[in-house]
Amino acid sequence: MAELGPVIDTDTLKMRGLSATLPQLKPGCLAKDKWTNIDGLHLDSVDDYVDELRALLDEAGFDGGTLWKRMIHIFYTSLIRIPNGNYIYDLYSVLSFYTLTWAKIKGGPVQKIEDIANRELKNYSAKISS
Repeated sequence: MAELGPVIDTDTLKMRGLSATLPQLKPGCLAKDKWTNIDGLHLDSVDDYVDELRALLDEAGFDGGTLWKRMIHIFYTSLIRIPNGNYIYDLYSVLSFYTLTWAKIKGGPVQKIEDIANRELKNYSAKISS
């Protein structure tokens, strides 16, 4: 399944985007490391967010495998960098729509991951309402 690419439950995933000038494409050339050329894309360090995600996955006891870890890192960091976002909603999206799907496929701790995602969203909601 991993060879097919990321498996994401997009039925209820909130999408957002940006209107940007994309890097010029050249036939036969890879567009590697061209993210910096996209106007409006946030390129701040996302290491703290990724570390938090890793800690939550460890708490859940879920290991999706090496390839899955690389895919989720790319997905999560790309999602965080899109403007007008909120990191906690991005975290919730990654846990609910990406990690849960993979956990179901692998027979992982689905309920634990779902509980952690809901807990993080609830804690964030409580913070902003107080």
